[in-house]
Amino acid sequence: MVSKLVLSMISAFLLAGVKAEPAMVSFDAQHGDIGVYYGGLVGEENELGADFEALVGIAKKGTPLRTVADDKSIFILRSSDLKFRAKVTLYDVPDQSDRPFGLAFKNLAQDDPTYHVELKHSSSGFQWLPPGGEVAHATDYAHSFELRNGKKKSLVSVRLDRVPKEL
Repeated sequence: MVSKLVLSMISAFLLAGVKAEPAMVSFDAQHGDIGVYYGGLVGEENELGADFEALVGIAKKGTPLRTVADDKSIFILRSSDLKFRAKVTLYDVPDQSDRPFGLAFKNLAQDDPTYHVELKHSSSGFQWLPPGGEVAHATDYAHSFELRNGKKKSLVSVRLDRVPKEL
């Protein structure tokens, strides 16, 4: 279930008028391979289909997978054992110059027994995402978010950076 706070943050992100520049999104596998899929843009579901996915690549430990993303870009992450499944959505937050982006994280695993995901969102901030749980955070470049399994083992980190000028 999506909390009222998450819905209000996402609504604010979507209703904001000015678009930020694209960002380089890095997916850095910490333990085992992580498949990264592009899920389209929020609001494109009718054009691409609600279950659209295109493989971006596989993030391997020590070799981050990087891709350019725009406002409302959706990424689906899956561990090689398929137990960990998460959705990451990038949003522009133009009214906040110190944190111009929003990242929403959703635990897609709905298994029995339940599979919880822990989100580390700063040097000391932690948040549990139960099956289907979702949370959004405003952020800036060079801030890492770490997704962990129920045993607190780091699986993947997600980070935004500026797009290099030569791209």
